[in-house]
Amino acid sequence: MGLSRSTQHSCVPYARVLPNQLCTDPELADTLFIENPFSESPPQAIRVMGYRYDMTDRETRDANGAYWIRRQKGLLVRPRSCGPDSTEAP
Repeated sequence: MGLSRSTQHSCVPYARVLPNQLCTDPELADTLFIENPFSESPPQAIRVMGYRYDMTDRETRDANGAYWIRRQKGLLVRPRSCGPDSTEAP
């Protein structure tokens, strides 16, 4: 099941705010992820990638157990550092 165009576009503003929030408050990840990837230390840099998910057919699911095919769609938010200056990462 893929997201509709309106849903995809509504995710972009959130995706732009999320990196700043994670850089300034890494504990926020506790509420967003099953396992907090930043529990040991805050992130050094963050980027946001977009993916499209499509359901597999029965043959594929039976062959490898996969219910979804994930395809990378591209960069939603350019990489940025989380240091004191919080600049865009190279």
